[in-house]
Amino acid sequence: MLSKFFIYRPKFALVISLTLTLLGIIALQIMPVAEYPQISPTVVMTVHTV
Repeated sequence: MLSKFFIYRPKFALVISLTLTLLGIIALQIMPVAEYPQISPTVVMTVHTV
């Protein structure tokens, strides 16, 4: 089982999780967020009927 592998080797699991976290942080810095369109906030309007 794959889960037993990481249970018996917590240092290996820690290294993998830290590596993935660092890669995620690096990816956030590299991603071109400025190219995405502007998202306007949601507006809720109520309609009063008589």
